[in-house]
Amino acid sequence: MPAFPTAPSRLDDLGQALGALCLAHCLLLPLLLGLAPVLLAPLHESEAVHLGLTLSALLCALRAFLPGYRRHRSHALLLLAGVAGLLLVAGALGPHGHVLVTASGVGGGLLLVLAHGFNRALCRSGGASSPAEG
Repeated sequence: MPAFPTAPSRLDDLGQALGALCLAHCLLLPLLLGLAPVLLAPLHESEAVHLGLTLSALLCALRAFLPGYRRHRSHALLLLAGVAGLLLVAGALGPHGHVLVTASGVGGGLLLVLAHGFNRALCRSGGASSPAEG
């Protein structure tokens, strides 16, 4: 088998950072809003911020998970990444301020961070996935 490029690992690093940024946006920004509502309210309510973060995270995920999947063939990981993506999209497109929308964004960001970590680990381990994952 030819050597697998290190790009998925770097993309997983970037994907985890973007997922963490989504988590920070959803969890920390509301706390900061209590301290500085005049300065931060436009950032938290901005649809452009939500869509930009979501689009960046999803594009990075595609660039990391597709080559990773070719290596490790883990269907479970693709399912996890897909659920994360759907939750992120629901969080970005839902009515802002609704608790379920916030929960979707937080859950999607967390699952995306986990999926990138699993993808990196599977790629580094030589790509063998267990039957339970396939």
